[in-house]
Amino acid sequence: MPSPDPLLSRARRSTKVGLLAVVATAVTAGGLAVVDAFGPPDPTPATLAREGATPAARSSAIATSAAGGAGSTVAPTPTASPTTGARRQGVPGAQPITLAFGGDTQAHGSAGRIVDEGLGATGRLLARADLAMVNLETVVAADRTGLRPQPKPFTFVTGPSILGALRKEGVDVVTAANNHTMDFGDRGMTQMLAAKASSPVPMVGLGKDDTEAWAPWSTEVKGRRVVVFGATDVLDSHLDWKAGPGKPGLAKVKDKEGFDKLLDGVRRARAAGPTDVIVVYLHSGIEKQRCPTPRQVLTDSALAEAGATVVVGAHAHVLQTTTTVGDTAVAYGIGNFVFGSGSSAETRASGVLTVTVPGDAGAPTMAFDPARVTQGLPVLLEGAERERALQTWRARGEGCS
Repeated sequence: MPSPDPLLSRARRSTKVGLLAVVATAVTAGGLAVVDAFGPPDPTPATLAREGATPAARSSAIATSAAGGAGSTVAPTPTASPTTGARRQGVPGAQPITLAFGGDTQAHGSAGRIVDEGLGATGRLLARADLAMVNLETVVAADRTGLRPQPKPFTFVTGPSILGALRKEGVDVVTAANNHTMDFGDRGMTQMLAAKASSPVPMVGLGKDDTEAWAPWSTEVKGRRVVVFGATDVLDSHLDWKAGPGKPGLAKVKDKEGFDKLLDGVRRARAAGPTDVIVVYLHSGIEKQRCPTPRQVLTDSALAEAGATVVVGAHAHVLQTTTTVGDTAVAYGIGNFVFGSGSSAETRASGVLTVTVPGDAGAPTMAFDPARVTQGLPVLLEGAERERALQTWRARGEGCS
């Protein structure tokens, strides 16, 4: 019999999340604290270039029709009962910050076209945001000599050129905490850490030990710090990929110790920066399941209570629902992005999620620009196709309970 989920077993407080009536939880902080996680922010070249500039987003991408009429990309995000945890404080006179997110990204098969062809209009949409992020779901290895795939159905590896391609397309940071980062075992992880050390795009969620794996990356945008965490709630049970003292690996949060460590990091980040924007990109959910699982709802609610501003998910390979929990924007799963596998309409449904964090206090707003994965790359939809995709996206939560 499987052991009970400690997060589910400790649920105490009823919270309404979107169309879900669930029981949320406040998990006590524990485990090893993240060391030196909040040093001086890292101003990337992209951030410096954008500093103080108002994003020139397309009017279609920032429509704010409360009625959700034609042309609107505003998410139907019912607000949950406010949490009692730490909330972001506003900064009088501060400009809004826009964060753009893409989903699962690799270079398998036709997705490798990104290196030579880029992302076109989709890349320009990423670049217009103040900060853009994707889930890098592949091993990156400069030398594949001696790499052996782990015993699992699908394994992915690509060269470091994908990192330069993502950087060129406006991506500022990636999470590498997922169930494919160690597809080629410890030797593949050695290559991955070497790629991280020289990458033009910062990586979170992996490291030479647990301290590095759970540590966030931070940068400064428009005078405010943005702190980014990456972690995975999905790993093959027969493979030990969790980082530990002196052990390379990933920020695995499937167990209580790992999730407590993530919560503690978010709480520390919020305490260190009451006005900071805190992002958690979490690999979670069940593949091809549109509705978030009870586990997703509970983990994301706990992260919201700990002080996260935005919680974004991937892994399901389909678009999942979005909501707000207190003052936290939550997108349970944003599907595939640059992806060479999957041929169904559901797995090819893609897009860019743009989260706008106001300068003052209050919840961020979410907008979605739909795309379709076509020969491995996300192509933005237009006209009637776009409107149909938006209608489908707005209805993602229907039937979830």
